[in-house]
Amino acid sequence: MDTSKKTSSGASYTMLPTVSVSNTRRWVVMWLLFIASVINYLDRATISFALPVISHDLHMGPESMGVLLSAFFWSYTLMQIPIGKMADRLNLLWGYAGAFALWSLAQGRTGLAGSLMCLILLRIVLGIGEAIYLPGGTKIVSLLFAPSERGTPSGFFDSGTRFGLVLGGIGIPWLLVRYGWRDTFVFVGILGLLWLVPWLTAFPSKLAHLNEVQPSPPVSAAAPTASERWRCSVNDVVRMLRLAGERTAAPSPWRARAPTIMAWSRDPAPTRLAAVKTAMPTRKVRRRPAMSPIRPPRRRKPPMVKM
Repeated sequence: MDTSKKTSSGASYTMLPTVSVSNTRRWVVMWLLFIASVINYLDRATISFALPVISHDLHMGPESMGVLLSAFFWSYTLMQIPIGKMADRLNLLWGYAGAFALWSLAQGRTGLAGSLMCLILLRIVLGIGEAIYLPGGTKIVSLLFAPSERGTPSGFFDSGTRFGLVLGGIGIPWLLVRYGWRDTFVFVGILGLLWLVPWLTAFPSKLAHLNEVQPSPPVSAAAPTASERWRCSVNDVVRMLRLAGERTAAPSPWRARAPTIMAWSRDPAPTRLAAVKTAMPTRKVRRRPAMSPIRPPRRRKPPMVKM
């Protein structure tokens, strides 16, 4: 089966085929990604429930709490593109597992922090690890499923993020009241490390080494470069302008009858009327039916009264 495609400039590139894995194995991986999404949002939302208790123990003001809550998104935002490149080139099995272990350790270590600076650093490390969630998950879905089948598994594993928020809103306050904020962070961090056991055993070996054994495409079969895309866009614009010029140069009914109108100016007066009738387009005039004139009623003079 030929998987080569061609761009508008003529350059061809080869699409990567999906990995031949059984349907049961594929959905086992999707369930693991779903649980990973639940743990992902459970870890990042824990500090929102525990912040009142943490601020009371560490004597934090509103400014410090704002910096602590935003520290996670500093690294999480900056690492999206680098983590996406890593998911394209490195081993997916160990890449996802390593990032997962990093954020689980940062989550568990948060329960042992004793200062605001330590909490901020741990939240930054948490953002670095959790950045693998969406790029890695979508990469795995694209390799396991055909393009016509990717909508359902993508929506399934991403729905774990909302389920994690629901579970966190119920379970985290109960853990905080019963065990305190430090033990809660340690418990959630250990829960993430336990996820690594089924991940390392159930992940397909073919999918793990796909990025390593895949050879780089030759120059003739590579995707279009930036210069080729620019050349295609310029050629499209030139083609559109040429098409517009051909449309304006096409003869119109008025131009086709122009010689008749020019000859009309040199003909004697009796012939001009006939030339105008042939040159001008005929137009049907809709006549109104004749109506009988309506005469206004006569005014009678008032009778004269004799005094």
